[in-house]
Amino acid sequence: MKTRTAMIRPTAIIMPLVLAACSSSTTPGNHAAAVQATPVAANAAPAASPTATRSPTAEAVARAEKNNLLDYGYSYPAEAASIPAVKAVLDQRADQAKAKALADARADQKAATTDDFPFHAHYYHADWTVAADTPRFLSLVGTIATFTGGAHGMTVFEPLLWDKQNEKPVGVADLFASHQALETALRGRFCQALDRERAKRRGAPVKHDDDPFDACIDPVQEAIVPTASGNGTIDGLTVYVAPYDAGPYAEGDYRISVAMDAALLEAIKPEYRQAFSPSSS
Repeated sequence: MKTRTAMIRPTAIIMPLVLAACSSSTTPGNHAAAVQATPVAANAAPAASPTATRSPTAEAVARAEKNNLLDYGYSYPAEAASIPAVKAVLDQRADQAKAKALADARADQKAATTDDFPFHAHYYHADWTVAADTPRFLSLVGTIATFTGGAHGMTVFEPLLWDKQNEKPVGVADLFASHQALETALRGRFCQALDRERAKRRGAPVKHDDDPFDACIDPVQEAIVPTASGNGTIDGLTVYVAPYDAGPYAEGDYRISVAMDAALLEAIKPEYRQAFSPSSS
């Protein structure tokens, strides 16, 4: 009998389809997104109306299918479904995800028969939630839980930021003058908050010795999701960190929220700055 183990360490700024790491038969859990927003800053083009290109009767979308090969699910909220172009993007991703997950499951089933090891049905569930819905942006975060056989499943995150004014997606890092500018403005507070959360989960302060799980990580390589607290602008960023990236699998994922401050606002490109504001909290 052949035993298979695989672990995939996901990168997180854009991840179309995600493969799982080691697993057995448990179904991984799903996670909800954190949220945060406030007043406005100086000079930029006028923001689009939040309902300008929306369908007022749109409903949330949920797909589900389960067979001996794959347990598949894909869902997104009414806010995404109400913008036809966003709906088209997510529907295309849903179709691609299903096709790839089925192909992987078939290949694994064939290998199991050939090499005489047990086949476990695969699992792919993507659930999108709203992190911010402002006049300029719709910010979504996808929680993608997968299982392809092995010791356990895997969960990763994917941001989707829709620019309503220009009617297209924009990479979160592309809102800033450069990736380096974003990292410089974000890293210090992110690392401090990450260590506080690590210490809480571990029951002891982080030592910063030779253990890679004690070191800080580059937040720009993770899933950065703009958030809003309700005043019509983006006023925070939440960094979604997949299991294994900042700690052992048993610690789960990390979601580190950082409020917009002067340094982050200064790093934003002028054409987007009006859509952001400092956090009031």
